[in-house]
Amino acid sequence: MIFKFRREEIQPTLDYPSGFIYRPKVPLWIGAEVSGPRRPYLGLLDTGADDTKMSLSVARRLGIKVDKSVPVVFRGLGGDAIGYFGSVVFELRQSPKSWVWTARVAFIRDSESDSEEEQARVTLGHTGFFRYFHVGFDFQRGRAQIRPNRLFVGLPR
Repeated sequence: MIFKFRREEIQPTLDYPSGFIYRPKVPLWIGAEVSGPRRPYLGLLDTGADDTKMSLSVARRLGIKVDKSVPVVFRGLGGDAIGYFGSVVFELRQSPKSWVWTARVAFIRDSESDSEEEQARVTLGHTGFFRYFHVGFDFQRGRAQIRPNRLFVGLPR
C-alpha cells in the first residue's frame, strides 16, 4: 500500500516559511473488538515513538477497555504524561487490500487545553505498528509504502 503524505498548516519557521508541512499520516480504522464497528482516524507514522499512543478520550468514545490499575509515565518533548494500556483493533485498508490486527496501545490522559484535533491524534510507534510492518519513506515523492512483515499476526482481507 502506498499513502501520500498529508499537507498540514503549521506556524511558519525558517525551514517552512510557507506555513505548511507534509506529514506521513495514514488513514486507520480503530475499534474495540475484531467483529465490532471501527471508526476512521489518521495515524502519524512516528519511527521515534516506542509505543503506539492515542488519547484516553478516544478509548472512551470507542468503548475500549483500559487497565487503569497500572499507570505509566511517558516522557517526550512536551514533558511527562500519564497513560494506561489497552487493546485495540486496527484496520489499514486501501482497496482492494486490507489488514486487521489487534495491538496493545498506550492511552494518554487528555489535557484540559487539548483541542478536538489533539484528542483525536494517533501516533503509530514501534509497538503496535512498526513491529508488524515494513515501511519505506519517499520524501522526494511525499509518500510512504507499507506492507506487513513476518511478525504480522493479523488478518489480511
